[in-house]
Amino acid sequence: MHRALKAARQMALGLCATKVMSPRPFAREIFATRMVFFTVGVMIAAWAPLVPLAKARVGLDDGQLGLMLLGLGIGGLITMPLTGPMTAVWGFRRVILAMFCAGVLVLPALTVFDGFWAMTIALVLFGGAIGSTDVAMNLHAAEIERMAARPLMSNFHGMWSIGAFAGSAGMSVLLSFGLMPIFAATLISALSFVLTIFVAKGLLPKPATPSDEPLFVVPRGSIIVLGAICFCVYLSEHAVLDWSAVFLTSIKDMSAGNAGFGYAVFAFSMTLTRFVGDRLRARLGDVNVYVLGGLLAAIGYILIGAVGGIVGPFIGFALVGAGVANLVPIIFSAAGRARAMPSHLALTAVATVAHGGLLFGPAIVGFVSHATSLTSAFILLGGLMIFVTLNVRSLSRV
Repeated sequence: MHRALKAARQMALGLCATKVMSPRPFAREIFATRMVFFTVGVMIAAWAPLVPLAKARVGLDDGQLGLMLLGLGIGGLITMPLTGPMTAVWGFRRVILAMFCAGVLVLPALTVFDGFWAMTIALVLFGGAIGSTDVAMNLHAAEIERMAARPLMSNFHGMWSIGAFAGSAGMSVLLSFGLMPIFAATLISALSFVLTIFVAKGLLPKPATPSDEPLFVVPRGSIIVLGAICFCVYLSEHAVLDWSAVFLTSIKDMSAGNAGFGYAVFAFSMTLTRFVGDRLRARLGDVNVYVLGGLLAAIGYILIGAVGGIVGPFIGFALVGAGVANLVPIIFSAAGRARAMPSHLALTAVATVAHGGLLFGPAIVGFVSHATSLTSAFILLGGLMIFVTLNVRSLSRV
């Protein structure tokens, strides 16, 4: 009897200690994943204020700039399909660190090259490094979410948005203070590198369970429509990244050091809306949030292109950020309910098609701008978002 009571007491103490010492499982892994999303957002958005400087340094018109920006998409297309097998062989941690470090090394180089082909090759390397890191961190995030058995992906992407705001605003502040672009890019790269190395031990070495799902699936039927809509949303998002600073410097006569604040406003608005997105969807429903978001984005783009002065375009960037924030999560949720094909294959297909808009959107805007004007290109993006809004019924046809 005495031994039984003693054993019960020890067991109770052990359970209490476990409860105190381990309040939430996978806390280190979750924190590390959040920080990687943050630093990748910093790195990609830090490029936005550098675009008009690169355009002036190399001596490009809008069409040539759009062609040069294709390097980002080409680099991503080369490395992104290879990232899944790479993580299976070398693990999440090694791939994320290796590809992120490559991006850290290339970003400062984007501030010094003054030839078209040198810049294009550098952008291929940068796009390949960041694109591969993006895929690896999303695979890692999916694994962490599965292990933790609770939704985490929206928060991870919210951290990316915070990083994007910090990267664009930070680079703009450094440039506005008169710091040379190469020093500003080196400082941001170094800080991002240090933070990533600091949390690296929290990254999983390899997936806990191997996956035999294909990395690419050719979409069909209603899934093609969802993919096309998501392509348009990604195109509009990334167009702001690469063309907002050019628009503000060339059309609104802002200084290059301050032009990055356009994307910063967009990213800040998107971040706030993304963190309240789940509550909005629960209260209003996916269809209403989708329609409201599409209309806000359309109005925002029209304000950017059609309203004179500075205030109107900045309000437009804020509306676009708020409008597009929850469109992709809603589209992905619809793909997850797909009946036309297995849901996990539908999600893979939609995401793959969507990345085409993210990678090649800036170049498409450049070609349209060259044929018409950059102002017209932004107004046409508003029309594109109206098209996205009108296709709301596609959410229920999968």
